Amino acid sequence: MTTFASAVQLTNDILAEAPNADPLLMNDIRVKQENSPIQLAYRASIQAPHSEDAVKQIIGRDGCYFKMTTHQFKLFFVWHSRSTNHFHLWGNNIDNLNGAVEVINRRINIYAS
Repeated sequence: MTTFASAVQLTNDILAEAPNADPLLMNDIRVKQENSPIQLAYRASIQAPHSEDAVKQIIGRDGCYFKMTTHQFKLFFVWHSRSTNHFHLWGNNIDNLNGAVEVINRRINIYAS
């Protein structure tokens, strides 16, 4: 788990892990963090399965499961890094982030078995 104390630090980390992130999305994340009553943000990383088919099912068509998890747990961003084969999650509530990690781990257990 990584902790970020500023929107700039968070944004730089996301861009390092997700260099193709939409600039409008990055601006939205920056504004959300700057306006959040909790100024900290957190990142968790999970080793993704080696099977590309399993990764695709965990992410969902057009990212639908990542989008659902992002909204359900009020996260900033969820990303799969192909270069490191890790799922990265960013949010400002540690309990929500841990809940999202549990959901993704359950999906990994279902599809990577």
